[in-house]
Amino acid sequence: MITKENLIKKIYEIAEQVSLELQLLDKSSEFKWEQFSNDLKYMPINYSLRYVRYQTLYYQEKYNFCLDISMFLNLNGSLIGIWPLTFIINKKQNFIKSQNEFILSPIFINLNSNQRNKIILKCLEFLKILKKYFKIENLIFTDNHVNLGYLTDWAKILLSNNSATKNKYILGVDLKKSNSELKNNIRKSYKSLINVASKNWNVKKLEKRNDQIWNLYKELHKDVSGKKTRSDKTWDCQLEMIINKSAILYYVNDNSNKMVAGAFFEFTKDETYYSTGAYKKEGTYKSLSHLLLYNAILDLKKKNIKWLLLGEKTFYPNIKDKNEKELNIEKFKSGFQTNIFRNLIYYNDQDLF
Repeated sequence: MITKENLIKKIYEIAEQVSLELQLLDKSSEFKWEQFSNDLKYMPINYSLRYVRYQTLYYQEKYNFCLDISMFLNLNGSLIGIWPLTFIINKKQNFIKSQNEFILSPIFINLNSNQRNKIILKCLEFLKILKKYFKIENLIFTDNHVNLGYLTDWAKILLSNNSATKNKYILGVDLKKSNSELKNNIRKSYKSLINVASKNWNVKKLEKRNDQIWNLYKELHKDVSGKKTRSDKTWDCQLEMIINKSAILYYVNDNSNKMVAGAFFEFTKDETYYSTGAYKKEGTYKSLSHLLLYNAILDLKKKNIKWLLLGEKTFYPNIKDKNEKELNIEKFKSGFQTNIFRNLIYYNDQDLF
């Protein structure tokens, strides 16, 4: 039986075997993770401490076993990288992922290409041994291509070792553009909806602790979903993000001060993510989602954040794998995007390396 204790012990044993200097992220080292994040030239949202903590909590409720094994990577005792990883057991199958997504690359600082390649090879050898020991399902990798436009060292190594690839597409909004460019870019049919809604509704934002407003958003989410979809722990974690200045809730109340629309955004210094939303859609409420997203775009731009990520975009033939609700959400978000990023997914049915 896999336990937290024997998994951690084995991680350090394998790391020593492949000469990989690592330290697992824990409560006492969270500040170090955030310090490293702040020193990066570009900090993706899915490497942020708050994102990692929330996703771990969320999937601990979904799976039989879910343990955050995110780690610091060192070279000669000095911190040179972070690597978000998760160990999951679901229906007697073992997986390694990065917060329920495919395995992300480590992100480094102050290393040349030769040094990065050596560390990456050790990381992949570490995963290969861990995979064999715990009988893990096939390893599937991805990379962050936002604002890069070229193959990373991680991608080159995976491709040179016979990894096949698939494409995943992400909708993005370039917040470096001017307000007028962002407005002109919006789907034409949305502009009139936003103009009318802005005359009738006042968008507010929650940037510090207010349990009353947060509980109104929880109630709205439950009402729109028709049920409570997740635990209070995950809601508390999101409120902590707001308290720690790494998330904002944009919302609209009606005349009786009841919340009728809300959208929650997580962010780093460089990147923001449209995390959750809940909207009344009947009658005069139907355009509030458009109004909130447009206002969020303009407000998040003021923070000098470079990119807003809206979520996945599906193309043929993968459309058949999505339900109508998912496709309608994609269609809505597509009306605001300025760019579509292509993320490569790397997979290999045989043992790598």
